[in-house]
Formats: sequence, C-alpha cells, structure tokens
Amino acid sequence: MQAASREALRAVTADLDNATEGQSAEVLLSLADELFAVVDVLDTQPSLRRALADSSTDADARAGLVTTVFGGKVDERTAGVLGAAVRARWSLPSEFAAGIERLAVQAAFGSAEAANALDTVEDELFRFGRIVAGRPELQRALSDAAASKTQRSALVDALVGGKVHRVTERLLAARLTGARARQAQQTIEELSDLAALRRERSIAQITTAIAITDEQEQRLVDSLSRIYNRRIALQISLDPDILGGLVVRVGDEIIDGSIRFRLAAARQRLVR
Repeated sequence: MQAASREALRAVTADLDNATEGQSAEVLLSLADELFAVVDVLDTQPSLRRALADSSTDADARAGLVTTVFGGKVDERTAGVLGAAVRARWSLPSEFAAGIERLAVQAAFGSAEAANALDTVEDELFRFGRIVAGRPELQRALSDAAASKTQRSALVDALVGGKVHRVTERLLAARLTGARARQAQQTIEELSDLAALRRERSIAQITTAIAITDEQEQRLVDSLSRIYNRRIALQISLDPDILGGLVVRVGDEIIDGSIRFRLAAARQRLVR
C-alpha cells in the first residue's frame, strides 16, 4: 500500500477496535462476514469502488453513497466501519478494497480473541499453510483462477470444514475463494503472519529486575490497556541485569524504563 492508504488503514483499524471493544465473538464474526461480503461487491463493481474511494469528492457524499448502497443490508456496526473507511483518504480504489478486506480479517481475529481462541486460530493457519506448501497439487488447485468460486469453496470446505475453529474456516473460505484470491500459499502465510501480529499486539512482554506484586501487575495491566486502547495481557520475566525499573515490549514498540538504560543514557550525556 502507498503511504496515504497505510495511514487510512491505521486510522480506520483504530476506529474498528474502539467501536467493537467488548463485543461478543458472534457479533464480531458477523461483522467480519459482512465486510467480506462488501469486498465481494466492490470487486465486482469497479465503478462503485472508484466512487467510494474518490477523495476528490465530498466525504459526506461518499458516506451517503454507502448508506444508499448498503443501508438496510448490513448491520449498523458494519455501516459505521464503512462510513469511517470512505471518509479516509486512500491512494487507489484497489487499496480501498484491500483495506476493507484487512478490516474484515481484523474483525475475525477480534472474534477469536473474544472467544479466547486466537492462539488456536494462529496455530491452525500456520499448520494449514505448511500442508499446502508441501503439496504442490493442492497449491495449484487452491490457486486456480479458472475455477469458479463455488468450486474453490467446495475444495476449502472439504479440506477444513468442521475440522478447525470457525474463525479459521471463515478466514480461509473468504480469502481463498473471493475475487481477490491470490496464490494460496502466499494468502495463507499472510493470514498466519497477521494472526501472530494481532496476538503480539495484545501481549505486553515485561522484563523486571525483581518480582512485582499482584497489585502492581494489575496497575500495569490497567495502565497499558488505557494506553493501547485494548485489553493487554502480561508476560513477565525476571532479569536482574536491568538493575531496576521495567522494560515493556508491545508488538514492535519498546518502552525501556530500566535503571540500566538510564545509566547508559547518563554516561552518554557525560561523554558529550
């Protein structure tokens, strides 16, 4: 994605997280299904896709078009997500559609989180990816552009239907059978990577020199959950070498409040 689309996706994903916080697994999976259905519509109607992503037109007009086309056909939560998405600035219509697809994936992962099943979904996606990678004939069948959606859906159902978590099944069905389907192995690996990233985003890895109390741990959970606007779980490890304080890692963001880091910074200032 180009820069404008990446920023649009970041902002709308934050809106999605805020709007769906505390919702049930069923509500979130329904949201994902509806967003995937919207992507199918956008892929089959290029003129609609262009109109909704055209930043040269008034944002309210684009939001009104969403209401005209999808009003009464999707849940109000889905309509709200679409409204936020069309008000953002996307670099290309195709990237707008890709952004809606990514929002659908995130809603599905949110459903897995609500059901305490994100680890399971991540593991199933990874394992299925390894199976596909080791079977070239299966890769070809799942990636066959000449096959109809019905044919690809039947193949995915035969492979995973009733055998994996429902979120895993829905993600594979949506991503491997729609008009945006690409090479199967690449698609599955992307889903697996996104699941791992989602899980890491909700876990704070805490390094401390000494054990912290239950009360301190709860205060840390509450503070980090407020900062990141979602519930954060802690993974705590002891490392006396940091001397004191805490090192906090959430995803690829690190907050180093250790005494070791402060001493190193102080030494650098003295050298200057």
